[in-house]
Amino acid sequence: MLNPKSTLESLLAPGLRLMQAVRLPVKFTIVAAALLVPLCVAVYGVVDYAESNIAFGMEERLGVAYVAPLTALLQEATQSPEAGATRTFAALERLTASQGDALQVAAAIGALRARPAASQILALFTQVSDNSKLTLDPDLDSYYVMALVMDHAPKLAVAAAELDAGRASMLHDSLAAAVKRASAANPALASDLSTAELESAYARFSSTGGASRGDGLALSRATLALTARSANALDRLLVKRIDGFESHRNRLLGLTLLSLLLAVYLISGFYLSNLR
Repeated sequence: MLNPKSTLESLLAPGLRLMQAVRLPVKFTIVAAALLVPLCVAVYGVVDYAESNIAFGMEERLGVAYVAPLTALLQEATQSPEAGATRTFAALERLTASQGDALQVAAAIGALRARPAASQILALFTQVSDNSKLTLDPDLDSYYVMALVMDHAPKLAVAAAELDAGRASMLHDSLAAAVKRASAANPALASDLSTAELESAYARFSSTGGASRGDGLALSRATLALTARSANALDRLLVKRIDGFESHRNRLLGLTLLSLLLAVYLISGFYLSNLR
């Protein structure tokens, strides 16, 4: 039967011999390093996690920046198709150039300029969402707002303008569900995601079975207005998340720096006291 005491002594023997062979200041340095190195590794892991989340949020904001010009473009394409929906292409191209085409949508915008159509604008919404990682948003509130802004609302606006009552009904239900889930996850979003105007327009549209062009355009405008408000709310959520990670990272780095300075101070004092 193994003796626990002898087993422990055999495991500790190399460390004991090392500590017996070195002077006291070296012992203190070894102990300090044994404590500080794991601390630094842990801090590095937490800071790296914070940095990756900050970068993720910043990339998502690149996508949100496209919502305003894409919404304007979609409204032009659905409300006044004869105009060719060309008035906001300059804004889209300036935005893309300012971002260095980080989302790789310049080619799609060029193709859309050559052949503007609502279906192509919806495809660009999807491309922007995917390339900016908005589709992969990790938080419940911002995820459901993202689904509303980048998917349900633009598609409902097009279906309403095209008087597609069946598709509009399905998309209206999806949009309403996204609003309820986002508001449940974050009650502060309720005012930004108010659907009173949209529901009123949808009631008029559905009462005629999508037969009225005027009601379809009114529902489309109400939906795009909700899209704009929701995009602003989404951007605020992303800014709050980024600020939170930056604050956490900065506090951690500050505490780590203070700990390292204290360790250096104590080690220096210990060495000087032994030298005297």
